[in-house]
Amino acid sequence: MTETSISSWVSRAVGEGAALCFSGSTGSSSPGKSARTIQRPQGWRGPLLSFPTVRKLNLGCGRDLRPGYVNLDVARIPGMDVVADLEQPLPFRDGTFDEIASSHVLEHVRDLIPLLGELARICRPGGVLRIEVPHLSFFGAYTDPTHKRFFGYHSFDYFTPEGTYNFYSNLRFRIRKREIRFYWIKNERRVWKSRLLTGLINLFPLAYERFFCWMLPANELYFELEVVADPRRAAATSK
Repeated sequence: MTETSISSWVSRAVGEGAALCFSGSTGSSSPGKSARTIQRPQGWRGPLLSFPTVRKLNLGCGRDLRPGYVNLDVARIPGMDVVADLEQPLPFRDGTFDEIASSHVLEHVRDLIPLLGELARICRPGGVLRIEVPHLSFFGAYTDPTHKRFFGYHSFDYFTPEGTYNFYSNLRFRIRKREIRFYWIKNERRVWKSRLLTGLINLFPLAYERFFCWMLPANELYFELEVVADPRRAAATSK
């Protein structure tokens, strides 16, 4: 069995809300739900997911294969679940996932808004996107030749219901959490300084990015975005 056909099998199973487990298993950890067993294709080498319903996606996983997630990447990496191009429609049905994790992926995408539309489509309304991206002041954001864009504290304000410039797209997310993060203080005796600095700067993010970020550069940004728009409408109008 080829990797492409294996990926298609996983995508179909996930889209149907089926359980992925050992053939013959009938256990379920969710009351009122019974695990549905799908016969594993010969040649399957991906991780086996043993919980009753797959609801979490690890987008652009690379070698960070997470148990309990559908691990997706454009590269064929041993142990991953689905091969897919993030510049194309994703091979999942509407509302498949409760949570989508994206760790240092979005900065590599050529056209961000269509991808966000796809993530809104395949994530149920009320589902959460957990996003990590380099902060615009981090030197690595400029060093990597595969990076296509930079992110600041207010980058996703353009997709919120109250955003001043939200007319670029009908995509709508609620920002549940966002944080500027620092990792360059490595000395364990000075961890408290990093925590103090992080807390202080996140109280005044606009002032930090306007006046101080080039003197005290951050490493990354973390966002939790809740899907609040009709995902199908958002995907259609963002392309």
